[in-house]
Amino acid sequence: MTNLLLSVLLVLTPLKPENIPPNWIYLGQGVEPIKAIKVDVDFDLKIKEPSALLTVPEFIRLKSALEDSPDLCVWAIDEALKECEKGMTKALTEAYGRETNHLEIITAYETRLLKLEDALKREKKSNKIMLYVASGLGFVATIATTLYIIKD
Repeated sequence: MTNLLLSVLLVLTPLKPENIPPNWIYLGQGVEPIKAIKVDVDFDLKIKEPSALLTVPEFIRLKSALEDSPDLCVWAIDEALKECEKGMTKALTEAYGRETNHLEIITAYETRLLKLEDALKREKKSNKIMLYVASGLGFVATIATTLYIIKD
């Protein structure tokens, strides 16, 4: 019966006390809340909007408490893993997308290469024809010049 009563009290106990002002940081039971000092816009630091200011000892306490918390470490590791997973997924989708793009590019280059090879064959053929035509014309010009010289 006592266990049942204590369990009900434990479940109904709020995780955070209701009388904590909004400018205090509640770190859990057994740790005194950290009290923030409200800083107005007219403060010497030339702050543009209302902010909260922590003294150095309170900041050190907050930092120590937060750094020693295993839940925050687990959360940070989980978030880092999620970000790494997102990055891997993005890299994989880019890689797969590039693969299809590369196939299209390779096909386009193959088509272009075949067209260039055909054009090169045609040019080689016309080059041979032009070589024989030029040689024939040169031979005719040489004979004509020789006959002109001999006739006179």
